[in-house]
Amino acid sequence: MTREPPAADSPFVLQDPAQAAVLLDARQRRSFLPFVGQDAAVTQAARAAGEDPNTTLRRVQRWQALGLLRVTGAQRHVRGTRVLYRAVADAFFMPHHAARPEDLLALVEAVHAPDMARLRRAYAQTGETLGGEWGIHFGVRDGQFELTPARSATYHCTPGDADAPVGLLQGAVLHLDEPDARALQAELAAVLDRYRARPGRHPYRVMVGLAGDPHAPDPPADPRPQRGGRLSNSP
Repeated sequence: MTREPPAADSPFVLQDPAQAAVLLDARQRRSFLPFVGQDAAVTQAARAAGEDPNTTLRRVQRWQALGLLRVTGAQRHVRGTRVLYRAVADAFFMPHHAARPEDLLALVEAVHAPDMARLRRAYAQTGETLGGEWGIHFGVRDGQFELTPARSATYHCTPGDADAPVGLLQGAVLHLDEPDARALQAELAAVLDRYRARPGRHPYRVMVGLAGDPHAPDPPADPRPQRGGRLSNSP
């Protein structure tokens, strides 16, 4: 199939399930990434993806047939010339109806689970490097254990303390009305954008999430007046 490339500022819409499968599959997604937003030869993309060039070449040929890649030129090197390819867009849009629910779950896990694992490891490693009398304070909050760094058995920290380590791993279950949930979501995204724009030398991994369960029953009415959100007891 052939399709005209989208405008420069428009995502490419994945209407064909075969096209959507390229970005749903973790291996193909990793192999396709070197061509997004830049020109790349097969050997360059294979090296970046850590796979055999012949495997990448077969995929490139298939992606061309699907209308996801286009030839952009040629590059000279010591052994001659090599063809350069580029994705037809710098961004892609996949309608939910183009994938099964289990595909979407697998996609989210493949993209975010590695970052979550790195965040947990980095948090633990931060604690290991503190030394001295530093340790972990086991406190109970809202029905579950909350682990926080502590300078000693009698000196606890909050994330805002000047002597607290730069390492944060917290979660909460909030009972919010939808307007408050939307406001919180916008505020969290704005914080990330604000700090993303600041130059710095040291990388810090940040994960932000807000998700509701559409199948969860409504909580029982609380006769006490409430303002804003409140933390619920977690199982």
